[in-house]
Amino acid sequence: MLQAVLHDHLAFLVALTLAGVAVGVATAFYARAKGASGPWWGLTGASVVLVLGATVFFPTRSGGANGWCTINKDLWEHLVTEQGVLNAVLFVPLGFFGVLATRRAMPVVAAGVLGSMLIEVGQSLVASMGGACDSGDVQMNSLGTVLGVACGCAAGRAKGVSLTADARRTGVIAAGTGLVTALVFGLFVQAQVVDGTGLRTAAGDERTTAESAIREAFGDRYTISAVQVSPGVDGAPGSLLVTFKEPLTATLTWPEADYLSVQLEASSEPGQVSFAVGHATKPRSKPEAERIATAYANAHYPWVSEAQHRQTTSMGEFGWMTSWRWAKDGVLMPRALDVQLNTAGRVSQLSVNSGPDILEDLPAVTVSKAQAETKVREEIKPATAKVGAVTKRAYRVRGEWRAVWLVRVIPDGGEAESMSVDAASGEVTSGTPPG
Repeated sequence: MLQAVLHDHLAFLVALTLAGVAVGVATAFYARAKGASGPWWGLTGASVVLVLGATVFFPTRSGGANGWCTINKDLWEHLVTEQGVLNAVLFVPLGFFGVLATRRAMPVVAAGVLGSMLIEVGQSLVASMGGACDSGDVQMNSLGTVLGVACGCAAGRAKGVSLTADARRTGVIAAGTGLVTALVFGLFVQAQVVDGTGLRTAAGDERTTAESAIREAFGDRYTISAVQVSPGVDGAPGSLLVTFKEPLTATLTWPEADYLSVQLEASSEPGQVSFAVGHATKPRSKPEAERIATAYANAHYPWVSEAQHRQTTSMGEFGWMTSWRWAKDGVLMPRALDVQLNTAGRVSQLSVNSGPDILEDLPAVTVSKAQAETKVREEIKPATAKVGAVTKRAYRVRGEWRAVWLVRVIPDGGEAESMSVDAASGEVTSGTPPG
């Protein structure tokens, strides 16, 4: 990664180096004229230029001014990633040279921590800064500053340099700056809380649960090669990503483990990876395909016999899709099963939701289909896009079951996308809730 960055942005890095040298030399001369230690102040000035160049002005940083900030609950994650380590290393020189220049530890620590916070909030609100606001960056920048200050203090003591304590003044300034930053964050930035931002290898119950779900769907037909955990975002469930020795993929919600999606093949040409259903032969009609899909469902998910609705749809050259559904008061329940057969009569796609088949305590529906479509039209651009509510279904939203209108949006000349409207509150969100 570093090699690519050096190659793609060589001109910027040269300019940043020259700027750092110029600022460092100017700062050193100014400090010496004031009777301070010129070299240490010069290196501190150069370190500030490095930090600003890498965090504010780096040309690859984009997507700023979106008003969002990611709050990562996994504090360990950034300690073991390359990006996290680089974020810490970036602030080490600032802490090291800063404490030797000022001969004060606390002001330098405060400057590093609060400076990082200001940069992240700025990246969320100021388009010209670019970048993305992330609590992990503040965490690692602060750690780098503290490490730099600690090393600077040790080096200073080794050379007989005494540090000056000025905790009261530093505390007042730090508290004021922190309060202003927190106020701006609270008023203008939306926090997106995540359990983590990267994948990690599953262990213990995570892998056991994934293996059990795959075994229920396909027996011992496929061999799992790896299971990874992808964290949830803003209260949404995370997922287990399952890879196999065979060319197929699967995802399972976690920790609920109630929604499994498997893609056995993506081509219209039946392959050997698709799952054979007993001794079934190639279906010649939709009723024959439905019989095969039902035989599979009864063998692997016998609870489908209690479904209120069953429907088989032709998928053209991709075969047939048979779906089982439950509903109450016009709202589709979470429990569902979709089995897609290829033209050879083998399972090629599978979607299983083992959630509740009945929900008695859903919030009362107050938003009609027409009102949901109107709310989406008010949110989208251009206004000429076609909008149509497709269905009303129960989803788990931030840990609570809610009735949700799924609305299909087709922009002029663009690709179709989905939006969701809470059928009780009318809240509009982009995309479809997981599951």
